[in-house]
Amino acid sequence: MKRLLMMVLPAALAAGPVVASEIYRTTDEDGNVVFTDDPPDEDAEPVELDPLTTVEPVEGDPDGAVNSSSGEPDTPSNGISGIAIAYPENEKGIRHNGGNVPFEVALEPEGATLPRGHQVEIILDGEVRGRAASARVTVSPVNRGPHTVRARIIDSSGQTRYESDSVKFYLLRKALGGSGGN
Repeated sequence: MKRLLMMVLPAALAAGPVVASEIYRTTDEDGNVVFTDDPPDEDAEPVELDPLTTVEPVEGDPDGAVNSSSGEPDTPSNGISGIAIAYPENEKGIRHNGGNVPFEVALEPEGATLPRGHQVEIILDGEVRGRAASARVTVSPVNRGPHTVRARIIDSSGQTRYESDSVKFYLLRKALGGSGGN
């Protein structure tokens, strides 16, 4: 019975505003609830439906970003004047035995936000190793030893908008085989 109801009711609701006729609820000889726009007998009850909500479509890009009303492309303003590597600190040793290093970028001035459609890209030892739409990017695997890292903000077309200075850090990981290294 519920299955029939679930099949008939949406069709009746969809047809309601189009044909502007009454919808009736009745029970057939097998005890099934039936919704119809034609009252089959005097036992049929009219069903009162709430008006349908209609929403105008919003113009947008295929990636879901809404176009601005001015037609201007999103620019990396958002108050950003630069970026810097916040973690790891320059010339410091860090320990991540699994080799998963969470890099963190600070947007300058403090409180600035990453513009819509922009990403933080992590360049580790001269090679792009991670990218995310947030100020925290985890790179894996990273081998133990000295590394240099820098970050940049790229826009939706891949253009670099801001780039940090390089930071040198030392990844300490437990040595396999018990050699007692870092």
